[in-house]
Amino acid sequence: MTTAQASRAGVEVEVGPGGRLHRLGITPKAMRLGGEALATLVLDLVRTATAQANQRARLAWPADDLGALGLRYDLVPADAAEHTTPDTWMR
Repeated sequence: MTTAQASRAGVEVEVGPGGRLHRLGITPKAMRLGGEALATLVLDLVRTATAQANQRARLAWPADDLGALGLRYDLVPADAAEHTTPDTWMR
């Protein structure tokens, strides 16, 4: 399963391709942001992690398979996520 994580200001999300949320962590510090700011932050992190997961999936699977799964390739966020995908899987 291809997943991606994003975190900032005491909020951490992990999503799979297409934005399926696997994990959401919110610290007490993040709760002090207030409802609207916290919601905005969570959605921003989910969008960032989704772009990363989609980019990783795009590189791992044929495009036709991704389309059949209902995953779209969003060019702008994926370009921002490009640096998160390793050039090689060997370390």
